[in-house]
Amino acid sequence: MGDSTERFVEQVVDTADDRHGEAVVFAERSNETPRHHDVLPTSAAREIRNLRRLLGLRLTGEFRPHLDEGYGVQVETVEAELDALRGRADEIEAALRDADDLAAVRDAAGWSCRQLAERLDGETTSSVSYAENGGYDAERRANLTDRAHEAVVDALKEFERRADALEARCDLRFYRVREVEMIPNAGDDACEWVYDVTVEPTNTFVSQGVVLHNSISISKAGINATLKARCSLLGAANPKYGRFDQYEPIGEQIDLEPALISRFDLIFTVTDEPDEEDDANLAEHIINTNYAGELHTHRENTATSNVTQEEVDNVTEEVEPTIDAELLRKYVAYAKRNCFPTMTEEAKAEIRDFYVDMRAEGQGEDAPVPVTARKLEALVRLAEASARMRLSDTIEADDAERVIDIVRSCLQDIGVDPETGEFDADVVETGQSKSQRDRIKNIKTLISDVEAEYDEGAPREEVLERAEEAGMERSKAEHEIEKLRQKGDVYEPQTDHLRTV
Repeated sequence: MGDSTERFVEQVVDTADDRHGEAVVFAERSNETPRHHDVLPTSAAREIRNLRRLLGLRLTGEFRPHLDEGYGVQVETVEAELDALRGRADEIEAALRDADDLAAVRDAAGWSCRQLAERLDGETTSSVSYAENGGYDAERRANLTDRAHEAVVDALKEFERRADALEARCDLRFYRVREVEMIPNAGDDACEWVYDVTVEPTNTFVSQGVVLHNSISISKAGINATLKARCSLLGAANPKYGRFDQYEPIGEQIDLEPALISRFDLIFTVTDEPDEEDDANLAEHIINTNYAGELHTHRENTATSNVTQEEVDNVTEEVEPTIDAELLRKYVAYAKRNCFPTMTEEAKAEIRDFYVDMRAEGQGEDAPVPVTARKLEALVRLAEASARMRLSDTIEADDAERVIDIVRSCLQDIGVDPETGEFDADVVETGQSKSQRDRIKNIKTLISDVEAEYDEGAPREEVLERAEEAGMERSKAEHEIEKLRQKGDVYEPQTDHLRTV
C-alpha cells in the first residue's frame, strides 16, 4: 500500500503476467496520494509532544486532536514535524555556545525555570530564579550554570535519540487493532492470565518500537515444538550416527547447530558399554516392570484369575520409583516459587577459582580456550538450582562444589578435543576443535599452493601425499577435503583435481 505499491509491482509482478497491466494502473493510482493512508499510532503524537518539551516548545494545535480523539498521525505530518524540530535543535546548540550565565542557558533551551529545575537534582523553581537574579555567591551561580549547560546538552542528545527512533517508525506500516477477544480461564487447573500476541504468518510484530517474535520453534524427528523465550529445557536424542564415537568431535555427532547446543548448561553422552553387573540389574528391573503390568492386566481382565491384589501390589512396589513422580513435581514447583537463594562468599570463591583455573590452561600461545564466560553463567545457574533443591535461601560452598564436579564430568565427556586430550570450548561452541580448525586451514593452504603448480588444479593424490609429509593422517586429510568440497570452499574443476574458492 502507499508508496510501496510501485516497488511491489516492479520487483514482484512479472511483466508476462496477465495481471501486470492492472497492477501498474493500481500503482499509479496509489502514487497520486502515496502516503495519504500511511499513519502512525496515537503514540507518535505523544512522542512529538515529548520531543517538543525537550526543546522548550509547546504542542501545536495540529497535534492536539490526535491526542484527544486517539486517532493516528499521517507519516508526512510526522516527518515534516521532525524536520522542523531538528532545525530548532540546531538553533539551541548554536545559542548554547554563547550562553555564559544561567539565564542565557535557560533562554537558549527555551525552558521555564520549573523545567530547568526538574532537570537539576536538588534545585527548585525558586532557587533557579533566585540565582538568575544575582542571588547566591558567584561560585554557586557558576556551578548552576555548568549544570544547566550539561542538562541542555543531555536533552539534545535525548532528543536526537528519540527523534531517530520515531523517524524509523515512519518506514513501517501499521494496522489498527479492530477486535480484542477475551477468553476466560476454565477448569480446575486454571492459572494466572497469560497474554499472547500472534501475528501470522511470521509471528513477528512491533511493540514499543521493538521488533519482537513470540515463539525461539524447533522441528525434530517429526515433532514440532514451540518453546517459550525463557524456560528450562531438558532434551534427549540419539547421536547423529546411532552411537557416540569417543574419537570424533561431539559437534559432528549431534545434528543441531552449535549456537543451539552451546545454550545447554550440561550435555551428557550416554554410551552403551557392556557390563555384566549393570546389564543384569537392568534386565531384572525391566523384566519385573513388565511382570507387574502382566499381573495387573491378568487380574483386571480374567474372570477366573487367581492373582490377588496383594501380589500385584507387592510386585509393583518393587519397581516403583523411590520418589513418587507427582510428589517430585510438586516439590520442584514449590522450590521454584518459594526459594530465591543468594550466594555466600565461600560459594563465590569456589566458582571463581574453578573458572579462573580452567581459563589458565588456555594461556599458552597455541593452546585452545578451555571454557568461555557462558560456562561461568551455567555454574551460577546450577548452583542456584542445587540450593533450591535443598529449599535453601543461600548457596553454600557445598552447592558450588557439587555443580563443579558435575560440570567437570560433563566437560570430560563433551569439552575435550579427542585428538589432543585438551579442554577446548570450541568443540561445543563452534562445532570444531582448534586442532580441526587448524587442520582445515592447513589443507586449504596446501591445496592453494599445489594448484599454483598445475594448470588443471591441484591433483588430489599430490595434496594427500604432501599432507602426510606434513604429519597429517591421510584419512583425516581426506575427511577435511570432502567437508571443504561439500561446503563449497573447494571444488573439482575436473576429476580428482582441486581448486580453492
